[in-house]
Amino acid sequence: MVKWKNPTKKRFNLRTEQTYIQSGIGGNGLLRKKIRLPSKKWGHPFGELERKLAKASEDGKKYQKSVAVGDCSRYYRYLEATWSRLEVDYEVYDKYLSILEKQMKPSGEIQQEPLGPSFFDMHLESMTYLSLDVEVLFILGKILMEKLAYTVQLFFSMHGLPGSFRPQRKFFLAPKNIPFNTDEEYAKYVRKETDWFERSLRLPRNKLIVHGLTYVSAIKSSSDGTLTHPRMGWGRETQKISVKLKELKAKLEARHPELRKVSGNIFEFTRLLLNRPDIVLEPDDADTLATSVRRAGSELPDISSLADNIIRFTEFFCDHFARKPN
Repeated sequence: MVKWKNPTKKRFNLRTEQTYIQSGIGGNGLLRKKIRLPSKKWGHPFGELERKLAKASEDGKKYQKSVAVGDCSRYYRYLEATWSRLEVDYEVYDKYLSILEKQMKPSGEIQQEPLGPSFFDMHLESMTYLSLDVEVLFILGKILMEKLAYTVQLFFSMHGLPGSFRPQRKFFLAPKNIPFNTDEEYAKYVRKETDWFERSLRLPRNKLIVHGLTYVSAIKSSSDGTLTHPRMGWGRETQKISVKLKELKAKLEARHPELRKVSGNIFEFTRLLLNRPDIVLEPDDADTLATSVRRAGSELPDISSLADNIIRFTEFFCDHFARKPN
């Protein structure tokens, strides 16, 4: 009889969060929800704007805008395709867990013969595609936002306006640019509705996926049917950074008392900060968070909320510039 040991809790030293064994899956009467990713209505937001610009394609500058918008549309379609793949990835991972659960007793023992190589091949494959597509979502999302910012630069044709999203947002937030006389409606939307960009997209893309010092990737399931995606570094870095994060947490609790209910687990705390742009961080505190995420790791922010934010911003962008004169 082969015992199934849950490697996740031991390896990542997570708090007693529910796993498919601890939540009673395998016959002790508790059931988990199926793992599913919600469908999204991506639609075709660029259609009207592309048709408008196509009519003016003989003008050199307008032709450049048309090409740039077409490029944005292409990356938006890439994101839609990635989301469709993720929906399948989630279903496949759910199937893998279901097969595993049927083999297990509440104690964690496998109650039938050891699972064959084909099962573990499916396990590896399901984790590979799921982890791949999650990271692709962040990478493509960042690319799209940068391309949209560059296209805004083309629309406004003004000196000093950055062509990258983060500095462009800072430009709109600068007191001297409020109101932004060239297009205050657009600038106001960016100021008020894109605070998610820094912590839910740019920071995890840069500090966890592309430039991070995290070497362990995992998928963590819970009995409510949700998945989270931790990225972790070495234990030594985690110990050093946890001290600074505890100090940051104590500081923020004065303004956000609800944080007292959050455990001292650094992955839980950093994920909360990545998902809560309403918790304003001073520059030094933002640097502490970025350093922590890059060196010790974190769970990736909620991908469903990220997709919703990207869709909403893209729809506003397309509707806004479709209404504007060429």
